[in-house]
Amino acid sequence: MTFVKGVCFDPAQAKKSVLDIKETLLNLETKVKKTSLSKDEAVDAYKIYETLPLTFQINWSIAGEDANENQKVADFCRDKLNELNHVHNFTSSKIPRAFNADNSY
Repeated sequence: MTFVKGVCFDPAQAKKSVLDIKETLLNLETKVKKTSLSKDEAVDAYKIYETLPLTFQINWSIAGEDANENQKVADFCRDKLNELNHVHNFTSSKIPRAFNADNSY
């Protein structure tokens, strides 16, 4: 374990941070579930997706959340964004996988 002088773990702040990410994820899911999104709506959804943590695992359990269920929602959103990107061509970049709760995909 690494200790950094002047830094301490705040469980309440950690839980709030995880719940904020969950709220962002649910808002994104609601957006991408709509049928026939316009290019502007697809771009807005992509911008929300870009705010999600992409390169590390989130400690979902600190907020009583299931990592695998949240990973499924994130993967669904990424898949929908990939479909929308084929239609609207809003990015030439590969849309990365959010969270990486497990590496079975």
